[in-house]
Amino acid sequence: MSQMKVILMRKYNASAFFNWDENKVSYIEKKERGTVALEEKVLGPSSAQLQLRLDFRNLNLENIPKNLKYKVFWKGKIKERIFDIQKNPERIETSMGDFLTYKVSRRYEEGENKSQIFWLAPDLDFSVIKIFNDDGRRPITIEMKSFKEID
Repeated sequence: MSQMKVILMRKYNASAFFNWDENKVSYIEKKERGTVALEEKVLGPSSAQLQLRLDFRNLNLENIPKNLKYKVFWKGKIKERIFDIQKNPERIETSMGDFLTYKVSRRYEEGENKSQIFWLAPDLDFSVIKIFNDDGRRPITIEMKSFKEID
């Protein structure tokens, strides 16, 4: 069963079936099909950003690491995604107000003309309040416009 996914406003046809008993994932990506053996702590592409936020909650903000690394299943392979962290917080203005943020840049392989940057706000439980994405086609900036705490 194929699903149309929208990743940063771009449609993408893909499906994945995780067989945890046999530690493998079967996938269909466009016209390609296959199976990949799962490794421990493998994340999906969206899960990697969520894990980044959760890990930031547990960091000692006085001693921030240079980067965080995750194993991610993407396009039929398990790859390592590295997120470089700007050591000093950066203040950014959004439509919700002015926030102190941690700027985190996804590292791409040499030769890839791409950029992805996240700004995480400690005052909003390290929520991502701004994203810049340039995949070589059209740069996109996404900014959170409201944040409502639910009891």
